[in-house]
Amino acid sequence: MSDTLVELVLSQLSALCHGDNEELDAAGSAGTVHRAATAALAIGLARLGETTGGTMVLNDVVLAQDSHWPPDTAGHALSRETLRLLFGEEARRSLVEGIARQIHAAAHDTGKTPNDPERAQAGAALDEVTPFVLGALRQQQMAAGLDANGLARRAVQERAAAEALAPAGLVAAMRESGFLPRVARVPPPSRELPTEFGA
Repeated sequence: MSDTLVELVLSQLSALCHGDNEELDAAGSAGTVHRAATAALAIGLARLGETTGGTMVLNDVVLAQDSHWPPDTAGHALSRETLRLLFGEEARRSLVEGIARQIHAAAHDTGKTPNDPERAQAGAALDEVTPFVLGALRQQQMAAGLDANGLARRAVQERAAAEALAPAGLVAAMRESGFLPRVARVPPPSRELPTEFGA
């Protein structure tokens, strides 16, 4: 795949919305929020791929994804459970908070504390993009025959592109929310993977 992970996911989301500019492309609209959520998750997966325990968790979760592309969209509960398996609940909440901080900063010149609607918007966008990000990684894994270490390296290689495509201030917001420091810790091993997104 010549596109970066973030570009591939956003392109697919745009195609599914049939080019609805109001929904995906207008400044400050859901398009910016989806870009933030996609980039944030890609950055988080890259950080996870740098940890010993994270390498295996990432591989287990990606292997559980439906091999069909584009993936069938899943319910929010399934996306949230998958994010819990990847990062743990505390880090998942911090990831949502980081995205919400970026949304807030883009809309306001002062203050860093997002409000509840901004948190809800961030959480919904993250739930929506999760099966696409993981599904795209699954496609890359199958195409290149990647084992767990190869998949982790691929995720790490996507970080620079994800940071470049991220809305301004996103990476700083992810640090301030505590997400990136939490992902640096070795996550608990995955126990029971959720049903495949395409099932």
